[in-house]
Parts: sequence; C-alpha cells; structure tokens
Amino acid sequence: MLHLGTRRHARSEQNNASSSDELRARANEKVTNHELPPPDQHSGLGRAGSGQSCCVCGCEIPKYRIEKPSTEYAVQWQKGERLEVLRFHPECFRAWVSLSALPRHP
Repeated sequence: MLHLGTRRHARSEQNNASSSDELRARANEKVTNHELPPPDQHSGLGRAGSGQSCCVCGCEIPKYRIEKPSTEYAVQWQKGERLEVLRFHPECFRAWVSLSALPRHP
C-alpha cells in the first residue's frame, strides 16, 4: 500500500510559506498561459514516482525505489486531440489545487 502522507522537509515554516507562494505563483502562471489546465475539474492519483519532470517546477520526480520511496500525483488532461498525463511533486500538486480557491477571469 502506498502511503500518501505529508512529508516535512528540514526547512523553517517561513521558508515553507515562501516556497508555497512561489510554487502557487508558478502554477498560476502556467494555468494563465494554458500550459496547465485550471484545477477545478481535475483530480489527481497518487502513485510511485516515475522519474519524469514535474509540470509545475520542472524538476525531476525521483523514480520510486524501495530504499528511497517517492510519490507523484498524476492528472489526465484532454488537450485538444491528445490525452496528456501531468505529473506533480506532492507540494506542487497542492500549489496547483490551491488555485481553485482563486477567482478565474476568462
């Protein structure tokens, strides 16, 4: 069974807050530029890390290994004719989902 609990990094709460704000701003910019869909109509599936890049921060999501487990969230996005799988670090997924609380302008 894959545990999807929150992991705390060895950073201060202030650094976590500024990092969260930075990730939210990056996610918002990608939604505004249509590089990511708005999170309102999408849900994520937690699963083992794939070793591919996160669609918010661009950093690699480590491939899951028994000795060093990692988690990613995957979201399917129908983009025109293509079905894309978006991959997120857990903290990047939270930043993207938090955008659903913000008002959207067409």
